[in-house]
Amino acid sequence: NGTITGLSVGGLPDGTVDEDTLANNAVASGKLASGVGGKCLQVVHGDLSTAYSRTSCTSTYTTTGLSASITPVSSSNSVLVITTVYAMSVTNHNYSALKIFRDSTGIGNPRQISNGDRYGYITPQTIVWKDSPSSSSAITYSVQVADENNDGSTIYVNRGSLGSGSEQICTSSIVLMEISA
Repeated sequence: NGTITGLSVGGLPDGTVDEDTLANNAVASGKLASGVGGKCLQVVHGDLSTAYSRTSCTSTYTTTGLSASITPVSSSNSVLVITTVYAMSVTNHNYSALKIFRDSTGIGNPRQISNGDRYGYITPQTIVWKDSPSSSSAITYSVQVADENNDGSTIYVNRGSLGSGSEQICTSSIVLMEISA
């Protein structure tokens, strides 16, 4: 009937019962040592090291080419998304923005892009977002740009607005971290 008689607590030698021996979900989180949840299970990284520019921007978000894909171990886990994008906008109203997308769905709040000054400098724009995708299938996170005021601004990523693109190119990055529930 699946029971062992005459066995006291601690009666099995170390290593007799391992992770593979236990049935799925056999141990509730309340039985685990404190601090077990919330661990980083995997890290995925993506870079964009080419220059990107978009002229006559509209309020429709389009990809910059910066993306990374992750397949969560469990649909209960979260994904921490950390991006650093070197960007600037040339506009009169400064409503250009970066936004994180999970596949084709925008998540989080848009991050306003700094207006370029007369020297065409770009600045790092950082976005951090904890996402709960409720999926254990492959997910692609990307950074997209738009002009939320729809006034036709120009957005530059990884380079300033001056020059032909031969100036120093920066590298933007995205980091995905799966965090256990």
